[in-house]
Amino acid sequence: MKQQGYQVAELDRSRHYIDIVNQGFAEQKPFRSAIRNLCMEFDAKGFAEKNVKWNSYIEELENYINTMVEDHRVELDDMISEIKRKAEAANEKTAAGADFSQWYQQLLGYKNATIKITERIARNATYSLFKDKKDYTKTDQKYRLEYWLRAKEVFIHPNAVRFFIYNAIAELRQKEAESKAEVEDIRGFWKNFEKNTFDIDETEDHVETESEYIEMMKLNEDGKFARIRFRGKMKEGRSNLVEQMTALFRKTSEYWEKCCSQLVFREAINYLTSLSGAFHDFYDVLDRNVAKIGKEIDQLEEKYQYKPGMALRYVCADQMCLRGLADEVVNLGSSLDIPSDLSSKIFNRMKRYALADKKPESEAYFTDAFQETVVKYLEGEVMGHYMSVVDMDVLTALEKEAKFQKPEAVYDDNEAKLHAQNAIEEAIRLSKPFIESPAGKEPRVITACAYSTDLTDPIKADFPGRKQFVSKHLKSKGGVEDEGIDRNMILFYSSVYDIRANDLSKFRPPQKTQTKDQPDGEYYKAYYELVEMLHPESHRSRAITPHIDRWWHVITKLPDLDEQSQEDQEKRIYRSFFWGMLGQFVRLVKDNEKKNIYSANEVRLNLKSTDDLDQLVVSNGTSCDHLYEVLDAFTIYPRLVRLVSDRVESLIDNDKYAKTPLETSTLYKYIHSFRVDEFPLQGEDGSDKVRCLLDLPMLMKMSVPSELYYEKNMIQLLATIVSEIKAYHAYFVTQKELNIVYGNFLYKQFNRFIEDMKSDVKQYPDLFNDSLFIYQCQMIAKELEEIGMLDEAENVENTWRKLRTR
Repeated sequence: MKQQGYQVAELDRSRHYIDIVNQGFAEQKPFRSAIRNLCMEFDAKGFAEKNVKWNSYIEELENYINTMVEDHRVELDDMISEIKRKAEAANEKTAAGADFSQWYQQLLGYKNATIKITERIARNATYSLFKDKKDYTKTDQKYRLEYWLRAKEVFIHPNAVRFFIYNAIAELRQKEAESKAEVEDIRGFWKNFEKNTFDIDETEDHVETESEYIEMMKLNEDGKFARIRFRGKMKEGRSNLVEQMTALFRKTSEYWEKCCSQLVFREAINYLTSLSGAFHDFYDVLDRNVAKIGKEIDQLEEKYQYKPGMALRYVCADQMCLRGLADEVVNLGSSLDIPSDLSSKIFNRMKRYALADKKPESEAYFTDAFQETVVKYLEGEVMGHYMSVVDMDVLTALEKEAKFQKPEAVYDDNEAKLHAQNAIEEAIRLSKPFIESPAGKEPRVITACAYSTDLTDPIKADFPGRKQFVSKHLKSKGGVEDEGIDRNMILFYSSVYDIRANDLSKFRPPQKTQTKDQPDGEYYKAYYELVEMLHPESHRSRAITPHIDRWWHVITKLPDLDEQSQEDQEKRIYRSFFWGMLGQFVRLVKDNEKKNIYSANEVRLNLKSTDDLDQLVVSNGTSCDHLYEVLDAFTIYPRLVRLVSDRVESLIDNDKYAKTPLETSTLYKYIHSFRVDEFPLQGEDGSDKVRCLLDLPMLMKMSVPSELYYEKNMIQLLATIVSEIKAYHAYFVTQKELNIVYGNFLYKQFNRFIEDMKSDVKQYPDLFNDSLFIYQCQMIAKELEEIGMLDEAENVENTWRKLRTR
């Protein structure tokens, strides 16, 4: 019905609620009677009903409107005084047409000013009354709703608030309808004023203006003969004008209160309707959440049950103990008597929802209102009254647990202490690690525990035999007092030293060398198989990660326990990034918003339509749109690393199998077409120039913000590039030829690198003094020196030194 523009359901709901409360009052049902009584005014003795509060609220609202009207009517005091003077002049027997004209023009000005000012009054009043989100639950302003929702300074029950609002809406609808009818009557009077006042019957097709009427009624005549001749007509005209203009002044003056009342009542209805809707939705959610509490209590009882393999043992928290504690915490309150503070908090949550410009999702909002307002308040009340029941240290809790779990067996403190002793010994056993014994190593086991100083404090833990109990069962077994440990817990610790994860067969990473062929362990393999299916955007992952932190599979977030395995992973990432950029396996494209972003090259990686590499994302979840972010994308997406690595291996194997010459191989093909679209390079003729592969580290530095720059990463990238170049050449030439072929290639690339940097220095003036540029030149010189190309190494050194002194 609401979608069609009707409000029948709302009316029925309010009427139904009012009828239920009134019927319950008639039948003397306590809760419904209490709701109704909270909305009534009683005499001094508190027995006889004087009035209903919603009528008093509306009366105060009307008084507030009238007060605002009177305060603003002062603005027109001079105009009203002038109108009265004109009226007196027009009432004189000698009044001429000019007197009436001036009186009428003043009345028109008064009407226009009235319309403008009353709209402003109503706008200010409705904003102050029905748009202000402040807390008025303790206000002394009687024209505010919240004032009447209190009984003896106590904010009334939310159900009584609903009863009040529903009745107030019904009364306001009637008041608004009456005011609206009176306003329409006045506007009708204004609309037809000229016709009813100036129209002369003799002219059927024409309504005279005020000046024409005065002329035709001879009110401008001042000659004695004319005054005698037209005496009857002039008397009729004067009488008509005095009557109508007097009525115009009276109606316009009435418009102030009537118009403001109508507009304010209308906004009051809208506000109260929205407020009642908020209460209805809140109670709807409340009903469902209260129904869940029983299930949550059952789940709570299950939650703390100890299960084999758990490293945590809760004390005095199983089903029997929780029910025993519940019996000791008795609710002494009443559903008829909700604390005023809670009622006012509920009202203010409903008010904020009703006044929200953009309504939040109701289910989430009211569920949060229930949890943050009702549940949190009651939790505070319970803890305030019954803290002593649950505020105990862990040893006292163990003793209490014994009495709840074995009421027939625990007769004295000694039985309770025996239960505590057994629990401690069980926890010590539980703390021992469940790991295999590594072959050939003698494990060194250390057992300890830590507990609060409160456990032995003579004031905080003044129980017979407590100090001796702690000394015997905790301190003598490596126990240490620690102020940082909470009194509600004991931490047991058992560790096997001199053993690392990679000593255990199931956690071992794979190792494949000339002397060793070790497969990866079951857990290690299963872990990385799962990681392979993860996507940086969780909703696109093909697996559900068991990690608490969704970035635990990223080596930069959680380093591997095996350093060599971690180092190998880092090398694979840098290697894939290098080939990804060199071979255009990752490229810069435009997305739907015409923004440049990096994405995988579907053609070169042989991707399927179902693959999820349409665009790369970085660690913060945004699109990858800068060169330095591409490395981040490789780091957080292991599958991309594997795809690029597999593709490069496949291309190299194809070249080797086909005995492709080095000069026409995959690497050389990529070198001849290598470009970085984010950093285009123009030749002297303005053409798009191919870049040198050694440019990549410097371009990375140019793209990264200074606060995110780590030179160590760029050095590692440079080392990877040099290593990959040399390894690639080794596939195609003999070991004897390798150094000279690789060295000549590297030296040529260096010269191209210098030429490229000379172009880039126009945009980055201090480039040749940059630490990374210097390191890159020195590294290349060292590489050439190590393979015996001393002259070339010296030329490299001389080149960067000359450039640096510029």
